[in-house]
Amino acid sequence: EGDRVEKGQVLAVLDRTDAQKEVDIAQNSYELAVSEYNENIRDTRNGYEKAVQDYNTAKLNYDRNKVLFESGAVSSAEFEAVSNGLNDARREMESYTVENGQAVPDKSYELKVQSAQFELDQKKKDLEETEVKSPIAGTVVRVNSKVGQFADKPEDEKPMFIVENLDQLEMELQVSEYSVGDISVGLPVEITADILDGRTVKGTVSSISPTGEEKVGSGSTERVVPTTVTIDDPKSGLIAGITARATVVTERAEDVFKIPSSAILTEEDGGKQIAVLKECTNLVHLSPVTTGVESDLETEIAAAAGEELTEGMTVLLSPEGLSE
Repeated sequence: EGDRVEKGQVLAVLDRTDAQKEVDIAQNSYELAVSEYNENIRDTRNGYEKAVQDYNTAKLNYDRNKVLFESGAVSSAEFEAVSNGLNDARREMESYTVENGQAVPDKSYELKVQSAQFELDQKKKDLEETEVKSPIAGTVVRVNSKVGQFADKPEDEKPMFIVENLDQLEMELQVSEYSVGDISVGLPVEITADILDGRTVKGTVSSISPTGEEKVGSGSTERVVPTTVTIDDPKSGLIAGITARATVVTERAEDVFKIPSSAILTEEDGGKQIAVLKECTNLVHLSPVTTGVESDLETEIAAAAGEELTEGMTVLLSPEGLSE
């Protein structure tokens, strides 16, 4: 644990005795198939050359006896035997498959080579898989295996090794389905955690899942969308495997008035009001406002025409049922 490893580096080797034997057997089978294929090529070409030679000899003999037969020097039976010999030689020559002037062997031999090659490749792949390699460059953070134990039974059913890229930390969020429409890749994120001692770390939304999933342990029907945040500063002080809180900044407003969202009254025509208590008279004044940036709990407000907002004014947090 703590060792730096590169992508593809061997972390462990499984007992490969049986796998190596399988490779050796497959290698022998492949070499035998290739040898039989090459031998068949040689025999086929030699046989074809002999068949062509025999045909040419039979053709010369036929042509010579045809002249003798037409002059009455040979009998009909003798000429028929010569003719049959020519036909036999032709059939033997035509029994070969010829491509580009060369006789080629039966396809079954080539198929045997291909099959043996496939089997050898598969056995070599099985042998390679006896090496457990790191899929990424990073740091070994957990080792759950020991020399001599069964590879398919690691400690507490955990992975044999856990390798993490600590150079580039990422934070996994579960964004509510009701809020995910406000999130987009590239938005800034402010991250807090106990380990930071009150400091805030900057991050960036790097990916948003295209599908939602059930919210774990909530007992509600609300769905969440997995979202990934990349930590901008590699020396942020955060470490892998801890819990942190993230605030995704969808909009930003500075030097503005903000109040709890519950303190805003919405009129039938869609207008917004807040209930202000006048300290000197204890009378309620419904002051029209316009709203701006909203968070989960708070909303930016600005005074409507003819109204004024001042710091220190008393705003009633539960304005429902109040009137001017």
